[in-house]
Amino acid sequence: MGAYSASHAQSAPDTGVAHSSVGSAVRRYAFVLPPTATVLELQTEVRRLSAADGRWMGAQLLNLAIAPHGMPLQQAPLGALLGLGTLAVLSGAFWLVRRGYGLLTAITAVALVLAWRRLPRDATTSSASNSLPKAASLNLGLAFTNRRFLMLLLLAAVPAKVILIAYCFYLIPLYIVGLGSTSAMAGRMIMLYSVMMVLLVPVMANWVVTLRARHRPAPEAQFVAAGLALSGLAGLAMALPFGLLSPLLLVFLLVCLLGVGQALSISPQAAMVAEVCRDEIRTLGQSAVYGIYRMVERFGNALGPLIAAALLELAGFQTAFVAIGGAVLVCAAGFALVFMRPSGGTAVTQGAD
Repeated sequence: MGAYSASHAQSAPDTGVAHSSVGSAVRRYAFVLPPTATVLELQTEVRRLSAADGRWMGAQLLNLAIAPHGMPLQQAPLGALLGLGTLAVLSGAFWLVRRGYGLLTAITAVALVLAWRRLPRDATTSSASNSLPKAASLNLGLAFTNRRFLMLLLLAAVPAKVILIAYCFYLIPLYIVGLGSTSAMAGRMIMLYSVMMVLLVPVMANWVVTLRARHRPAPEAQFVAAGLALSGLAGLAMALPFGLLSPLLLVFLLVCLLGVGQALSISPQAAMVAEVCRDEIRTLGQSAVYGIYRMVERFGNALGPLIAAALLELAGFQTAFVAIGGAVLVCAAGFALVFMRPSGGTAVTQGAD
């Protein structure tokens, strides 16, 4: 939104003296600017009134004030993402209330409100020291205008968290207890995943660094795609006939495949952010971009139990395992199509979960 006052000047043909008059009315114009625009150039025209008239007329810009109006277009993806997250949380709350968990839902809501009230307020002590963070906070939506960053989030970061939380911390414990085994056995299976993370993540990270040193193209994307594929295959393993393997051995196979898949993708996935968002990091800073990445990634933590619970309620354990695994396999295929093409390589190997 721009506002300016115009000055009209004319010259008398007999004297050659210019006369000017300043308009008192403020004119307002609305501009829709792309998020990458850095310069706004305004031009005025000086021309003769007519061919027979020797006088010239033009306008001079004396005062200009620019202010944002409405929601910036670059913030629209962020608003849509937060809106979808809020809708998912509210749907989960209604689902819990309908099944008799109203008290638990109310306690959770009260805890969220109390946590929100304890958040620190924005500092306003020094305008000079806060000018950069404020400018960066106004432009966080710029990261979501990067389509490759969005694909990294939606096809890799969120699905990886969804399948991890849905399997390890929801379906597997309920499934093991439902088989007649003890909760201690469920705890051992979850511990197996944690031990695999401790042992395999450093090995996989060093492997990526070694391949990069050998000038292999885009090893991070290959590792992330392979990790997502293994995680998806872990769920499909639950479709094997029960006569082939015992239920507990199927769970053991699932946890092993999931552990290897997650170890393959964790460090390379975080490293890809630095390459995919190179321009955004230069503008907003590394901490801001990685903060967005981690925030969206954690939506998978919230969606995992909701998706698993809905599938379990509708179709049972086997269908829930297979459906989530199949969806992650589709995400792995989409990720490979986007990031493993010849022009879609990455070249940074920093960052870890």
